[in-house]
Parts: sequence; C-alpha cells; structure tokens
Amino acid sequence: GTAGVPNTIGISTTRRSVIGGPLAGEGNLIAYNSDRGVSIEGSASGVSVRGNSIHSNGLPDIRVVNGIDISPTGLNPNDYCDNDTGANGRQNFPVLTSTSLVGSDTRFDGTLIAKPNKTYIIDLYSCPQCDRVGYGEGKVYLGSVNVTTGSACNTNGTPFSVTLPGNINVDEPITATATDEDGNTSEFSACFAPSAIIRGKLLDANSQPIEAALVTMSFEDTGPNPLPPGANFESHTTTDTLGRFMLANLPLGHNYRITPTKSNYSFSPSSIAYPNLTTNHDDSYIWSVTHY
Repeated sequence: GTAGVPNTIGISTTRRSVIGGPLAGEGNLIAYNSDRGVSIEGSASGVSVRGNSIHSNGLPDIRVVNGIDISPTGLNPNDYCDNDTGANGRQNFPVLTSTSLVGSDTRFDGTLIAKPNKTYIIDLYSCPQCDRVGYGEGKVYLGSVNVTTGSACNTNGTPFSVTLPGNINVDEPITATATDEDGNTSEFSACFAPSAIIRGKLLDANSQPIEAALVTMSFEDTGPNPLPPGANFESHTTTDTLGRFMLANLPLGHNYRITPTKSNYSFSPSSIAYPNLTTNHDDSYIWSVTHY
C-alpha cells in the first residue's frame, strides 16, 4: 500500500546519532507519526538531523514542535549567545527574514544567534503545513549554507544569505535548522512565507499627491486553492498626505491588481496589474484624475 503506517514518535534517541544527510540518498522519510518526527532526549549530544523529509507528524492544530523536538518537550526558544545546556546543547534555530526570486533562482536571508567563533550549517526546507503558533517541519530539503559567527555574541544574530537554483515552490512556507561543528542540530525554525511589498505614490496629472484615497489589492489567480497555506496579505490601505501607500505580505509568484478609489473622484487608468509578483516594488503613479 501507499498509506503511512505511523509510530508514536518517528525516531527517539538518547545518544550521538546521524539521522540523514545532505547528499542524494542519505535522507529519510519521517512522516505520519502520531507524535513527534524526531525526539532528542535526555543528555544526548551530537545528534545530526539533516536532509530528511520530515512532515505530517503530530497534531499541528493542537501541539507545537512536531518535526524535531529537543528535550524538554515543546518549543525551546532561542537564547542570547546560545549558552543554555541540555540535549544537543539546545542549539538555537535560525530566524528567516526574507525570500526573493532572483531570475529563475531563489534567495534566502536570515540570522543565527549563536556562540562566537563557530561555523554552523543552515539547512533550508519547504514546509506545506505549520503548527498553530507558526513553527514547521521540513518536507523538502532545499539546500544549505555555512555561517561563521564573529568574535563576540551579537544580539541581532549573524546574517546569512544563500541563493539556490530554481524549481522551488514559492507557494509553501520555508523553515530552517542549524547544526554546529559537533553535529548538534536545532529544532525547526518558525515558518517563513515568501512575500513581497508594493509601495507606491498616487499623483494627479499636475504631480500633486492624492491624499486619503483607498487603495485596494485584488488577487487574480485562478484555481481551486491558489493562495499558499497561511497567506494573510494586506488587501487595502489609505494614502497619506504625500499620496503614499504600502501593501505588504504578498505571496510571491501570484497575480495582483491595485485599484484606487476616492469619493467624488475617478481615476484613469482604473487599476494597475502586477502579474507574477517576484520582488518588492516602489513606484510612483501619475493618474488622470477627475473630480466631480
């Protein structure tokens, strides 16, 4: 058959272990378990969890940390300089900050709060389902990047950036893990949904700002389920005294249209289209405005 046959916990370990790897054929499928996918327990250290397909574990609407759970059970928040102790050193997870399309490739940016003078491996995954507080698993391994911390702890974390080849589904949120030089892998990060921002300025034919206009964003894709999981983009805003507006959290790779309206005004053109949005925009629009 093709249906998953679940365990309670997919893999539970109390000792140094290597679970998967980044090379072809090294990863495992760890899915459909009624509890966690991987549980790192007790005083285990050096448990490396990389390159696997970990998904559909636990009850994402009820519990958190369904993918990789480091003892104690539940989410272990990041701490300054990663000085806490416990299983896998309670390794801090990365924080993803942006994702953008660069031609046919995809760029990921983020930060890692970690011990100084160390090199860490950041593994990136796509995650079709996030738990109720926004943390995920890792269904598809996307690639990795090394990040080396500086000589002192940084409260903002050490930045990293990696551009990976195309064919990445930008409709799905992204997660990441960090693995230190001793093989200690973190829990999965919070889900990060690839998105863009459209900023603009409404000006009349005399280049004067149009204040207090309602700018509405409509979503123009077709199909039974066009929006990515958890999408919550801003659908409308109002221009300020300089005619400026901003619409944020727009999932990449989709088709949008902005339409301005204001009582007793008509606009030409009536709307502006953004087909296949792949990057941030900062535009000024000259509209033919009729006041009546």
